[in-house]
Amino acid sequence: SPHGLRRPRIRGGNRSGGSNHISNKKLSKLLPLLGPPLIFLSLLWIGLQAGGPDNRMPMGVNDNRGSRLVVDPEEMMRREPPVMGRLRGKTIDTRQPPSVQKNHGAVEEIKGDTGDENAKLVENIPPNEKEDDKTPEEDDRVAPPPPPETPEETESNVDAIITPPKPKSEKTPKITTQQAAIVAAEVMTRSKSAPLPDKKVVSLYLEPRSALDESTRPLPPRRTSADLLERIDYLEIKSCADIPHRLPVNHLPDKDPFLPWIHDYFVSPDGHSVQFVAANKRRCETGEGKETVMAYLQAQVSLFQPLPVARVIPTSTNHSQKEEKAKNQYRLASPDDSDMIAAETRFQCRFHRNPGEEWITFSRFAFNYEYVIWRKRGNRPMFVEMGPDVDQVELSQLLFSCPIPDELKTAKSLGSASFWVDVIPIRTPTRKNSVLLSAHHTGPQYISQIRAFNSSKIYGKHHILPSPSDAGRWANLPVCLPNEPPPTSKPHLLTACTWASASYRRRGDEAFLFEDTAARLREWAYFHRLVGIDHIF
Repeated sequence: SPHGLRRPRIRGGNRSGGSNHISNKKLSKLLPLLGPPLIFLSLLWIGLQAGGPDNRMPMGVNDNRGSRLVVDPEEMMRREPPVMGRLRGKTIDTRQPPSVQKNHGAVEEIKGDTGDENAKLVENIPPNEKEDDKTPEEDDRVAPPPPPETPEETESNVDAIITPPKPKSEKTPKITTQQAAIVAAEVMTRSKSAPLPDKKVVSLYLEPRSALDESTRPLPPRRTSADLLERIDYLEIKSCADIPHRLPVNHLPDKDPFLPWIHDYFVSPDGHSVQFVAANKRRCETGEGKETVMAYLQAQVSLFQPLPVARVIPTSTNHSQKEEKAKNQYRLASPDDSDMIAAETRFQCRFHRNPGEEWITFSRFAFNYEYVIWRKRGNRPMFVEMGPDVDQVELSQLLFSCPIPDELKTAKSLGSASFWVDVIPIRTPTRKNSVLLSAHHTGPQYISQIRAFNSSKIYGKHHILPSPSDAGRWANLPVCLPNEPPPTSKPHLLTACTWASASYRRRGDEAFLFEDTAARLREWAYFHRLVGIDHIF
């Protein structure tokens, strides 16, 4: 030094005056060499952020402006290999048609399927941010804008556009919010104007007792119409699964004694008929002091008595509306009537499925009750006005079936049922001292010894049955066809059926209540199993 001062030693240096840092002079020599690599790395980093041709923004993710993207699954399927990643903890596969994401201001991390951090951060700017507020760097990172939209389909009225995999010749359908509202309104209008068939409700139509004139001979047609019927709905019965436990067994009204007391019904194994199980309600009201009730419920006994029915044949030759109406009219007949279509029946069965489709069939008894009584009791009448008839156990349970029309034997289920059936009883006075049997039942040697019922004299030939809509009936009983084919062999060799109640009172000794049914039933079943009965209902 010219002033005789020593130059200060730099900390960390060596004794020879060297240093471990780069001086400004040396740095100025290195900057020209490091400049091009730094610029290249900066441009590469900017290209990665903007999404180059090899690092595109994942399909289905919002762009930086927060706008909804138009997703094209065909374009996404052409990308090789498919990108697998995790979106907010959820695994996504870009090969499947994605949904439109709605992320506002959120940061999503996309990782590769190998788990490395080779993905990028995509920042979504809220959609309410203005376009002018973006910096040039942000504009470089945004995805290409969607195709220009027509004035009728701007972003304000297009909710979402998803392009399904379709041929290239077809155009992408765009459904606006207004169009969706119009379609929804049309669907609601159709549903109100045409209710679904599942809305049918099981109902009872009670016919007034005065509609049947029992004193006039021959029996005149009933004076009834739809406006004279009383309707009772049972809303708790909605499908076949509610049968039989929701049938009104314990609350059947007594106002119409001609209605059968139905306890159960089901489709036969072959699917050809609907089997009904009913009970004689009159047998529950017998004994001293019940004479008035027994007289009122004598119509229950008439349901066990078969009737012949014939179709009404029009007498006019011209094809008029009256002739067309007569095709669905029926009348009471005699056993030897040539126009008879049902020899032993008691109920009309009206099947229906869709509005305007209905079929009429006539019931069939499991056996002829009058014939059984005649074979068992001889000339003893079937109906005993004031008893005793407690020994006629065959009149306790009413069994009949309704044949299913051929058009419905292969009907598909409509939700709650395959179809519905109405049961309309044919109302006539109870036969008391005569039976409606022919030589076909008794044989020619006995027909002259019975008190035969003269149906031509009592009913005449002009007793036309009223329309099912004007008659008291069970309505809208749901029926479901069996799904399994009928069995080829019977499951049991010998079966028995019994009836039992938890408690009961004996007639004439009503002060004492018997409650030992469980023990007595166990003993009864054990005895019958010993003698060879292999199944008991």
